[in-house]
Amino acid sequence: MSGSLCSDIELAWHRRTVFHSNTALTNCYRLFHGFTEGLPGLTIDRYDNAAIINHKVALPLDPQDLAATLLRLYPFNLVVQKSHHALDGSGAGQVSVLHGQHSNGVLKVIEDSSFYFADTLTLHSNGLYLDARPLRRWLKSNAEGSRVLNLFAHTGSLGIAARIGGAKEVVHLDKGREALDRVQYNYLFNGLTPDNRGLLRGDIYFHLPRAIKWGQKFSGIILDPPPKVPPPPYAPKHRPEGQDFETLISMCCKVLEDKSWLAAVCHDFRMSHAQFDDHIIHASEGRLRPIWRASSDDDFPENDPELRTRMTVFSTES
Repeated sequence: MSGSLCSDIELAWHRRTVFHSNTALTNCYRLFHGFTEGLPGLTIDRYDNAAIINHKVALPLDPQDLAATLLRLYPFNLVVQKSHHALDGSGAGQVSVLHGQHSNGVLKVIEDSSFYFADTLTLHSNGLYLDARPLRRWLKSNAEGSRVLNLFAHTGSLGIAARIGGAKEVVHLDKGREALDRVQYNYLFNGLTPDNRGLLRGDIYFHLPRAIKWGQKFSGIILDPPPKVPPPPYAPKHRPEGQDFETLISMCCKVLEDKSWLAAVCHDFRMSHAQFDDHIIHASEGRLRPIWRASSDDDFPENDPELRTRMTVFSTES
């Protein structure tokens, strides 16, 4: 199995030729998508000169052998292993440097000629979700003049894409202080300054009702909840199921202006893309209609396109 896995990684590397040849414009992409390329639960991503290995399953070979395989393919300055906490053994839930060294874990990478923060230190996130690349492209091309609310902002890449695309204001909301600190790297990397009160720390189930009460309005909303939204501390009786779009869309519609848009990302693979769109339309009571649909790029190969990350932009115009 160990030799087979190395061969699978080499084959995946050669399938990424179009990405390797375009690193002046985009130098961050998935190198190995284990779900269809050899070992479900293992992914390897490239962030400029760093390779980040994430695995939720036991590796069939010594991690140093895996690093050696990657270094034969490309002279990476850094190879990092992130082991899921659910694994058995002493290395579970740890970040290990297999090659090179990092100082503060901050990487500056380029995607479609814009700059973003990537992270070598955080266990469950690389800071930049590569599968959302198509949505960042849409936002850069369509957010001009919008006042945007970026919910579940994480490190803010989607909101930053909107700002790069000419959004007149972007408000990032996330309950993690560390996440919002890292949003500022994305602003800095692109020569931008955060908007006044544009970095808002707190729980969405607290802040959205307040925004509704105060009559705040936005012409664009980015809604990318995690696969399982945690229970809100400010609404203890509410127990979200999955991404909780039923509740979130209902609230978002109350702060959306007329002739505005909402971008939503689906991580529930039990639903088809069409079912997801219908779910959002129903939750909005028919106010939202899809105007753009996409799924993750070809560095996320899936035999079934419904198993890719799905993204839809909806409009309040009929």
